[in-house]
Amino acid sequence: MADNQEEEAQLRRSPSHDSLFGDASTDIEIDPDPSPAQSPLENTPANTTSPLVGVETRLGSSGVLPSCLGSDPMTGLSWVKDGLGIYPKWTTLPHIESIVTTLRLAMGSDQDYTVRFLHEGTLSKLYAVSTGGSAFVLRVCLPVNPGLKTETEVATLDWVSQHTSLPVPRVIAHDSSRDNPLGFEWILMSRVEGKSLSESWWSVSLGSKERLVKQIAAFSAEIFEQSFQDGIGGIYKAGGRAVENCSRGPFSSTCDWIQSRLRFVAADLASRLYHAVDENERETLQRMADLTRRIERLMPRFYPSPQPNPGGEREGTVINIGMTSTRTILSHDSLSLDNILVNDEGVFTGIVDWQCIICLPVHEACQFPAFLRQAYDKLAEPVIPSYLIGGVPHVAYFHALKRWEITRLRRLYVEEMTRRSPGFVDIWRDERGADLRDYEAAVQNCDNEFTIETVEEWVDAMEHGKDPIQLPKRLHECLAG
Repeated sequence: MADNQEEEAQLRRSPSHDSLFGDASTDIEIDPDPSPAQSPLENTPANTTSPLVGVETRLGSSGVLPSCLGSDPMTGLSWVKDGLGIYPKWTTLPHIESIVTTLRLAMGSDQDYTVRFLHEGTLSKLYAVSTGGSAFVLRVCLPVNPGLKTETEVATLDWVSQHTSLPVPRVIAHDSSRDNPLGFEWILMSRVEGKSLSESWWSVSLGSKERLVKQIAAFSAEIFEQSFQDGIGGIYKAGGRAVENCSRGPFSSTCDWIQSRLRFVAADLASRLYHAVDENERETLQRMADLTRRIERLMPRFYPSPQPNPGGEREGTVINIGMTSTRTILSHDSLSLDNILVNDEGVFTGIVDWQCIICLPVHEACQFPAFLRQAYDKLAEPVIPSYLIGGVPHVAYFHALKRWEITRLRRLYVEEMTRRSPGFVDIWRDERGADLRDYEAAVQNCDNEFTIETVEEWVDAMEHGKDPIQLPKRLHECLAG
């Protein structure tokens, strides 16, 4: 009963921060503007040193695609519609024989290679590679953001391995061009053994999960102490850039970053609206387009222009947040249960999937990792008899048990971060930062058909002058899952 009352209280109250952080009173290099330039892969000699002894290999590029793919750098990629969503699709599939040929060129023709398909994600396919008694994983990438995405992932993995204690895949070899027998960009990485925590959740003890959370907290503290000052965007190796025609950063301010994304969404929605024939679809797309414009009009409220500040230094600092040079930290914002690996004993073995990881403003990065985010906490352990149906626990019991375990792990994460990096928790607790996270949640979800009503309600409240703290729940918490 007490647990239910507390959960109802969570629904009623309007915290200025995540409920578990409590009230403060109570308790490598970032690339400059990537203007079109010569690809760094041109004129780069191939490194023929064997990568099996720890030296990374990168193939050179002549800028010419294999004849089977033609001259279009986007060959192999198409976009398909599913409901209101548009998703990338392979039109030309990688062949095992081409993978083996490419690996022989990169790693030596005297090796025997065994290659098998592992998994397909949204933007890439994964293959298991065995050679010389060693196991690797090959990521073959769709040409989404050609060159740049691959270079960013390689540099990010390199930075994380050098500057943190987090176990991550080691890059053995890569090619961010398509000038290879495979015809696609690829990255060969050491294999992190284990199964995903999502797959192993019920076989891993709570104690093992707690040890894992402490390790993730240690990583969060490490990256918090190693911030960047060069803007919002991806990490690239010194001198390494890919040709990029679309402005994707780095952005010198949070305002620039948000405006670029909103304009991209607005243009995308306008194009989809122009081609839509179904009346219901047109209505929803128009709703999204209107919502996007309304969110952009709210920006001055959350990121006001710099003004003279006779009132003191602290007030001026708040006014200028987002308008001046932005402090950022590397943030794995898709650190889900699927990307955390554990062995059969439940021991944490590593984090995978470092695609599209960028440096974010600290107010956005200083929050729970994705696998610990949930809209509401369960404070009391569920009792099996309450969930029995015909002598068997109902599935709702396991949902409640998982929510209770995550609540405990969230508390532990807060304790660890308070001990290791109190500045991280201070940023989280700050009401101004919570306001900005709400606005960011609106930006992220302005074209999401499943959350549009929630975002519209929040925008309505903001347009009527309400303070985010006055609402029943913070928007970014409502959308946490």
